[in-house]
Amino acid sequence: MDRVHWFVGDERFVPAGDPLNNMAMARSVFLDRCAPAANIHPIPTDGADPHEAARRYERELKSFYGAQALDPARPLFDVVLLGVGPDGHTASLFPGYPALEETERW
Repeated sequence: MDRVHWFVGDERFVPAGDPLNNMAMARSVFLDRCAPAANIHPIPTDGADPHEAARRYERELKSFYGAQALDPARPLFDVVLLGVGPDGHTASLFPGYPALEETERW
């Protein structure tokens, strides 16, 4: 597990101690027992507003990736697991929402 890094997304933007926080759930179920702390990369919800948290997480992703732009020949992640809501949405992305058109931000 030393070579595996965990980036857990959470569109709800709730504090780390909130029972609805995806990273808190992952930590309690398996990450704290199986992954080195340095390999866990949570979205910062420690008082930052969502836009600042997104900028901080983007810096974290760029630092991990080692570049300012993604190279299509070199993916950021090897595996991506996504949940699906009861109405078919993924990561709060719904048909017609402007977020679906975003191609620049990380």
